[in-house]
Amino acid sequence: MAFLPMTMRSASSGMFVAEYGVVYDPFNIVNELPFAVLTSPVDLWSDKVNTPNLISEILWIAQTKFKGIPLGAVVIDTHNMATPGASEVDSKEVSIIRDRYRQIMAATGAGIWIVGHKNAAGKHRGNEQLYNNIETAIDIAAQTEVVDKVVTTKRDARGRILRAAKVIKQREGEQGPLGEFVLSLVEVGTNKYGRPRTSCVVEAVEGTSAGSVPVKEAVAGVRISD
Repeated sequence: MAFLPMTMRSASSGMFVAEYGVVYDPFNIVNELPFAVLTSPVDLWSDKVNTPNLISEILWIAQTKFKGIPLGAVVIDTHNMATPGASEVDSKEVSIIRDRYRQIMAATGAGIWIVGHKNAAGKHRGNEQLYNNIETAIDIAAQTEVVDKVVTTKRDARGRILRAAKVIKQREGEQGPLGEFVLSLVEVGTNKYGRPRTSCVVEAVEGTSAGSVPVKEAVAGVRISD
């Protein structure tokens, strides 16, 4: 399996991201998977010059930090944070942002993974242009079950909420569940008051519920394209 470099635009503070990337890497993934996080705010909406500036920074990272290895993916976390002030429903504004995402893809040769939010109905929020123009969509949701006619949250053996990843759109492959996982709390440093700084990381389910599929077994063969 070949790992391709990845750059991620994050809304988190620089200190937090740096600590997260360095401290919590129990499987030594960073040494195998070149990974960079842009900690300064990115605005792909208010000024069109920001898109080529971002492209230049990404290409500089790929050339100097990744030693010219082809870039595998650019992650936008989140779409809303990367497009401040833009409407999520106005067709003209969404189409402009869509074209700017395409500029990034064309210039870097990488796919774009866009992290977004769902509406109250549990569906993609805002205008459908982005959803209609992507290859793959993966839905993440907390799992529920009915116990004594009451809808309750499913949990693993340690009482952690079960969440599931499901491919709901895939142009070049099958749709369906990828598997269940839990979010586990980890300490990634301390704040200026000396208190623990925490975040959540994905972990395998302990005490897999009936009918669920372990993530590592389910993801084999699924292609996440641009």
